[in-house]
Amino acid sequence: MNVLKTILLSVMLTLTSAAVAEGSAEQEAEKLLQIINFDQLMTETVKTLLDAEIQQNPDVEPLRDVMLSFFGKYFSLSAIGPAMIELYTAATPNGWKASVALEEMEIDYQVHGVNLMKGEQKQPDFLAMNPNGRIPVIIDKANDDFVVFESGAIMIYLAERSGKFLPKDAKKRSQVL
Repeated sequence: MNVLKTILLSVMLTLTSAAVAEGSAEQEAEKLLQIINFDQLMTETVKTLLDAEIQQNPDVEPLRDVMLSFFGKYFSLSAIGPAMIELYTAATPNGWKASVALEEMEIDYQVHGVNLMKGEQKQPDFLAMNPNGRIPVIIDKANDDFVVFESGAIMIYLAERSGKFLPKDAKKRSQVL
């Protein structure tokens, strides 16, 4: 298993370096997906491997977040780590859309309830995340705390990041959207 981990880490470092240097390594990552069932093989192992590599080679540390973000685009978000998504929501139809999407895509998330009756969505800390002052809002902790708001935008973002429910083929994609 250690040999396999070493090989996978080497492949990850190579692909990530190529993506950073050249702007894209989508084809290489898709080839890798065909060879490896990443979700089953690497749940939580990615972080462990990266942390171990950083201990031995501190020069790799600046690439850690880039690697996690890059691979999060191609592999299930739940494989990278728990509670990577923070969901700010309330019990409304729009709030449920984001919750259902996260559940159906099997993405780990942490819920932060927003009390609409108390006007929490109009407070400065919430408005800093969504200037429209509406729920839902997500923060993708694995993607530089990237904030997405509006239920439709959240569902598209999560589908693209998880690779589920949104085909890459233009015709099929337009039918879904």
